Amino acid sequence: MSSINEMSKIMCIESSTDIDELCININENSQTLKNKLNKILDMIGYPVTVVCEFYYVDKVFRDSYYNYFGAKHLKIERNCKRLSFFNVAVTENMFYNDYSENNELQKSFVGIMVLKPLQIGKVGRTLLNPQKLRINQCYVRTTGFDTVILGHTLHIEAFPFSSQDTETMTCAETTVWNILEYYGSRYSEYKTILPSNIIRRLESISQERNLPSRGLDYGKVSNLLKSFGFSPRLYALKAYADNEQVYKNIFHYYVESGIPLAVGVSGKNDQGKNIGHSVVCIGHEKIKKDINAINTRMIQGVPYIDTSSYYDKYVFMDDNQIPYTVENFKGLTLYNNTEIDVFAVPLYKRIILEAGDAATIIYSIIFNESIGFNTVISQINETIDDKNPIVVRIFLTSSRKYKSVRAKNSKKDKVAYFYSNFVYPKFLWVAEISTHNQFDDGNIYGEIILDATASKINSSDSIIMIRYLSNVGFRFPDEDKNLLFKRLSEKFEDFVYPYPMYINNLSIGGVKFESI
Repeated sequence: MSSINEMSKIMCIESSTDIDELCININENSQTLKNKLNKILDMIGYPVTVVCEFYYVDKVFRDSYYNYFGAKHLKIERNCKRLSFFNVAVTENMFYNDYSENNELQKSFVGIMVLKPLQIGKVGRTLLNPQKLRINQCYVRTTGFDTVILGHTLHIEAFPFSSQDTETMTCAETTVWNILEYYGSRYSEYKTILPSNIIRRLESISQERNLPSRGLDYGKVSNLLKSFGFSPRLYALKAYADNEQVYKNIFHYYVESGIPLAVGVSGKNDQGKNIGHSVVCIGHEKIKKDINAINTRMIQGVPYIDTSSYYDKYVFMDDNQIPYTVENFKGLTLYNNTEIDVFAVPLYKRIILEAGDAATIIYSIIFNESIGFNTVISQINETIDDKNPIVVRIFLTSSRKYKSVRAKNSKKDKVAYFYSNFVYPKFLWVAEISTHNQFDDGNIYGEIILDATASKINSSDSIIMIRYLSNVGFRFPDEDKNLLFKRLSEKFEDFVYPYPMYINNLSIGGVKFESI
């Protein structure tokens, strides 16, 4: 019988040379695991304290075990191991003698990693706080989780990650699980799921057995998301063959909205064979491209750029790599010559207006001679040229969050009163208008707000507010759009400009942490 001292171990790792000893202490010899641990510990920064619990009951693996692995002839262990990471040298005294709520454990807690008793897909449910990782500063989507480690309840902000075992979960099922684990933990409208939940849903849409899994096409991925309460929208690259930039723009609008995307990637392996892979995109890098590297376009003789042109690098949860991998929009994953050939957006059921249609409406307003850019340009006290073009940032958000942020950041009481009392639909498409210089400072000159619950059929009916500096046009649900345009011609001197951009959809991971 094992002694109590063999239930867990607390190990301080001083450098990468200690990785082999760490794996010996936790009885793991997988080179793939060693490589991942080496990269993760390097991102945390040494010294790192690793706590290993040897008899951890992981509900996700137990579900796969009782529904599949437990029926095999050769014995597979049902317990997992769980590693917990702390970015300081933690003593046993801190674990067993200090149970105060604000002790050093919470301050130094980085996250957890479950190790499954499998040869393939050993890394299970993993939660790492991007705020405490040494990665390029990125805008990412996270949510809160609580976990109990040796009697201590610790909190973490993270996005879920797991690797596929290739039998019960391939990369596509893992993608769906990651997304549902996030949504089920963040929103009451959704629930977290187990592998068996996915298998049961697939039984209604498959013509053959689902175990062992042979992978899923993105039609089935979309069907799964729909069956779990979403109204997904699929975007295939081949539908945008004549304008791939529009495809990339739409992708970026959803990422900027803080919506995790299921992403289907195609490419070639080292032998030149065609392959497919599935990952989750949860954000983009903070560093923007140099303005000299961006081709500006013209509206009414005025240079402008869409913020999607600023960014080429996005943040992915790729089970073949480590969490929060930053890669180019083209050339992502470990395979060669890859591209995003399809992505699925898990939209809430009340969101009717999709990104492409919203952008079309927004730019039709911006191009309009009477209600477009000219109204802004005449009031901006700075030079607009190729080095300092107009910038348009498009994203989707909830009205509840939008109203709160706008009211909080308003500099005058009347402005706060306006945003606090205005009547919005549940979801909004927002286009913020700025200049390159002001955008760098986090400020905007105006915004166009659309009703995301509206249809594209009567596109002008979706317009609910246009704000250009001191010109503010708006309408209430029972008012005609012409009243909005009439109000737009009037000035509201209490509106102070420029004003802060909306900062709620994504969070910054890396060097520092703040909301955006």
